[in-house]
Amino acid sequence: MDVTKILTTDLPAVVGLVEDGNNILWIHNPQEKILQKVKVNDEIDLIQELNGVKVYDITKLVNDEGYLLSIYSNHTLTMLTTKGQLKPLSNISPFLPLGIHITKENDILVGFQENAPTFPITETSRRGIKKLGMDRKVKFNFEYDKDKRRLFTCPYRITTNINGDICVADIITADNSGRVAVLGYDGSVKWSYIGNPEVNGGWNKFNPEGIATTSQGHIVITDCNNHAIHVLSMEGNLILCQKTMQLNFIAPCSVCMGENDTLKIGCSSTKGKSEAQIVFLKLNIETY
Repeated sequence: MDVTKILTTDLPAVVGLVEDGNNILWIHNPQEKILQKVKVNDEIDLIQELNGVKVYDITKLVNDEGYLLSIYSNHTLTMLTTKGQLKPLSNISPFLPLGIHITKENDILVGFQENAPTFPITETSRRGIKKLGMDRKVKFNFEYDKDKRRLFTCPYRITTNINGDICVADIITADNSGRVAVLGYDGSVKWSYIGNPEVNGGWNKFNPEGIATTSQGHIVITDCNNHAIHVLSMEGNLILCQKTMQLNFIAPCSVCMGENDTLKIGCSSTKGKSEAQIVFLKLNIETY
């Protein structure tokens, strides 16, 4: 991995980010209830800011139609138009939407939970992923395996791979430790990953807060609390675990993939200061 640029925002953490092309990003921080549209060149220029919006996750709609948001404690998926306006799109009540992703077929994958605190999880808790079609009707629920065991605890971030696999950053404890679970097209779990023992041993539990896939099907995971980035193969084998302190940044908490497998990493700042960084990385995939 090579760092090509590091820019500083006015947020305490870039909890999520999505690329719009032409060096435009939407970034958000739910604690501050801020959603920003910024242009990134040699510095960050603010284009638009929406306040009072506690975004859980954001993903880009196909055909440049705008963006899709999940918002904390809101049953309705919300569209962010290209003009920066918010419009309700699809209600999944009685559930709350969590991580979201648009597939190349224009289906919506939305993580969900019951209208209750995420933890503790109980026998009556409902956790899973819904696949919605273009008509916004549910095509499939990924909630239990063939043995009726719950697939997820908190599907925090979702993406898909070049082979159609569904890749999920699943938070499993109240202290934000988690795993990555990969489902086949039929919803069966193909494999899961709980971290690298050299980084995630002892009290340093795996903390997957961001997930993206490359053009070759590699899976990139930001491990925020451990200041690390994990790169896995489509089969779940560890290719690389990079400690970000060696690259002069810390606390990577979100990731989006750009052209030519360039990564944009949203980070958290130290002690809550409003100076969180966005790091531009070149993933030298040909060497792996």
